Amino acid sequence: MKHLLTSVLFCLSCFTYGETASGDIDENQITLLPVPGDMAMGISTQHINFSNIDNSTIEAALDRTMIKMPFGKFKAFNNLFIPSVSIERMGFRFNNGGSIASDTELYTIKTPLLFIDKQDDHWTRIVSITPSLHSDLEATDSETFSLMGLMLWKYNSGGPHSWTFGAGANRLFGEYQPIPMFAYAYSTQADTHYVVGFPASKAEHRFNQQWSLFSKLAPEGGNWRYRSHEENNVSLSYKSWVATIGMRRHIKEKFWASFEVGRSFARKLELNDDSSEEELDVSDGNLILFSIGLHP
Repeated sequence: MKHLLTSVLFCLSCFTYGETASGDIDENQITLLPVPGDMAMGISTQHINFSNIDNSTIEAALDRTMIKMPFGKFKAFNNLFIPSVSIERMGFRFNNGGSIASDTELYTIKTPLLFIDKQDDHWTRIVSITPSLHSDLEATDSETFSLMGLMLWKYNSGGPHSWTFGAGANRLFGEYQPIPMFAYAYSTQADTHYVVGFPASKAEHRFNQQWSLFSKLAPEGGNWRYRSHEENNVSLSYKSWVATIGMRRHIKEKFWASFEVGRSFARKLELNDDSSEEELDVSDGNLILFSIGLHP
């Protein structure tokens, strides 16, 4: 399996994005309202409509719900330590599924542990360790667990530019996979911000106290073990790219409600039951996403 934990990587990219947006405001821009960062705590729900699998009559739809919650900020080993937990439910629904699959619910439980060391006025080091569980809660072998480690460096030039780069590894289904990451962030002013990089790119503009407009391009997917009807443990990987445009509505203090519409494309399902492996193409699908939570 070559799929990465892209949802975790996107969160790290947006963490850098949020830090830059709040740190690159000069005296002439101080009256502008800052762009909200990525959601640090809250709930989101996403739906992708039914789409054909491998040009057959079989169709699949996805429903995803995620709850995210940090445990606070602490000092540890001369670093700022931010532990958190996220629980995600991915529901696969099939029309005319036949022997491929029946409707199933899969869960991902992740506990990202961030260590942030601001070394000087320009350099910040970020270490992320993320143990996680990927299962339908019936498959319980060792391959339901994964461990990802990342080491990133952020360089802030002292102006509107900053760069983040690094690498790591992820143990998934018993294999170790390399993870590269790069992001360039640019703030034209306090209320407009861009991030271009791998794995995610994003742009956001805050119009006023109440509204913000944003767009993003990012990979999305997951990896799970589930128990089949034949009582075998099966590995399932889903990967895709998503392009969305959305609006945020300010609620109170740093709490926002967000609504996105977009397209999911370059989608693949991989099934591996230890005796055979099958990769299936899934046609493009429309998606909608709603979230509400804290955006520091």
